[in-house]
Amino acid sequence: MNNIEDYYEEYNSQITHYLRSCVHNVDDVDQILSETWLAICKGIKGYDDSRPFINWAITVAKSKISDYFRKNYHKKEIEFTSCIGNQDCDYNFMDFLLIEPERPSPIDAMIMKESIELIIRGVDQLSDIFKYCIVQYYFKNLTTKEISNRLKIPEGTIKSRLFSARQKLKLIIEKTD
Repeated sequence: MNNIEDYYEEYNSQITHYLRSCVHNVDDVDQILSETWLAICKGIKGYDDSRPFINWAITVAKSKISDYFRKNYHKKEIEFTSCIGNQDCDYNFMDFLLIEPERPSPIDAMIMKESIELIIRGVDQLSDIFKYCIVQYYFKNLTTKEISNRLKIPEGTIKSRLFSARQKLKLIIEKTD
C-alpha cells in the first residue's frame, strides 16, 4: 500500500479502538485520532514498509495520547510516599497521573499541600545540576533532549542526572519522615 487513504480505510478502526481503550472521553479520542493521522501523513515517508503498518501507527497514537494529555490536562501527583522505603515498588519520584482536575476534599488538599511542600524542600536541598534537571523535566515538562540542548551536554548525561536526582531526593524524603 502506498496511498495514505488505503492505510486509513484499513487501519482507522483499529487505531480508533486502541484510542478508546486508553482514553474514555469520545471528544478526546476524536481529537487524538485526528492528530494521529496528521502525524502519520507527515511521517509516512519515514515508515519502513518491511514492518507492519499497524505497529507503527499505534506507536504514533501512543505518542499523541501522551502529547494530548500533557498539553490539555492538569497533572495530579501520584501518592509516591507509599513507595518510600519499599524496594518492590516501581518508585519514580514524580510520576504523574494525567486526569481531569477535581476538587479534593479539605483533608486531601491538606495532604497534597504537605506532599508538595515536602517535595519542594527536598528539591531545594539538591545541588544545582540536579535541581535544574528536576525542575526542567518534571515541572516545566521539557524532554531530556530539550534539556540537553539547553545545557549543551549529551542527553545521556541528563538521564543520568535525573536518575541520580531521584535517588538523592528519595533519601532526603526518607530522612524527613
